[in-house]
Amino acid sequence: MNISVLNTGPFRINTWIVELCKNKVLIFDPAACSVTNDSLEIVNFLKANNLEPAAFLLTHGHFDHITGTGICKSFFPDAPLALHKEDLPMVGASAADAQKNQLEAMGLGMIVPALKGLPEPDAAFSGEPLLSSVIEAKDPDVAAALSAWKVLHTPGHTEGSVCYYNEKEKILITGDTIFYHSWGRTDFPGGSERKMVKSLERIYSSLPDDVLVYPGHDYAGFALTEKGRKKAKIKIERHKTISNFLEKVLLIPSDDIEKTSKQIEYSMPTDVLEKFIKFLTFMETCSCKEPKWVKSYKHFINNGELQDKCKNCINTNKSGSIECECKCC
Repeated sequence: MNISVLNTGPFRINTWIVELCKNKVLIFDPAACSVTNDSLEIVNFLKANNLEPAAFLLTHGHFDHITGTGICKSFFPDAPLALHKEDLPMVGASAADAQKNQLEAMGLGMIVPALKGLPEPDAAFSGEPLLSSVIEAKDPDVAAALSAWKVLHTPGHTEGSVCYYNEKEKILITGDTIFYHSWGRTDFPGGSERKMVKSLERIYSSLPDDVLVYPGHDYAGFALTEKGRKKAKIKIERHKTISNFLEKVLLIPSDDIEKTSKQIEYSMPTDVLEKFIKFLTFMETCSCKEPKWVKSYKHFINNGELQDKCKNCINTNKSGSIECECKCC
């Protein structure tokens, strides 16, 4: 299967052009626009290679992935534009208003004009359909080729983030859900660390190692190897550990756990966060009967290390009760 990439739009994202059948192709995340002086890059590539788009497919609705939808639809109006319905408010006629504040906050107000007057999607799907049920194809060969592609709903980066999976060809178009040994950020409006963790857990636990990943940015064509799984597992376990700590120890209300967990993960320096997680993981398995985790944490911060037992229950005296040896307790 031929896969071509064009780096287009404000952030030079990976716009994927994937062979479907005959001269038909799927275009993922068209971003070429006038603001970046590459409006016709996708159109010219298609014409130069005698290719026709069967559809323009969005992995999510963020500005840097949608700015080329207008110019592409003007040249190929019969090719449907599709995305998950949860990201509908971010695209089409409402795109500029929906993303203006975020862009201006990032110092990228000059991109707002590229979001004005964008076309409305032709299809907004929910669930995890096959592309053959999203895109109507009169040609039976095209319909059959579309049926090989399945939508995987992977919220986290945005509520409507999806990956497009071809099991036979072992290809996964991930947008901003998975990058090379990394994943998309969740601190933009609509992002969710909790949902991102679930999406990563699902992908890494259910898809084979040899599936090749084509993300929305940077290095592509890498496999879902053991190293990538290990890094994802660390993130998954880290998030679960922090959430459990907030819920069971600090008694944070469930509605606030997502926000507080995200603040901890994004505000702590990496080395401090690693120590903090190590401490929480250790305390989860501690057999100490008394909730003296505050004193143990103080000792941990002062000494920067953990022994094989909780600092509150290093020794057991002759009477069988816990006797703390920690001097800072």
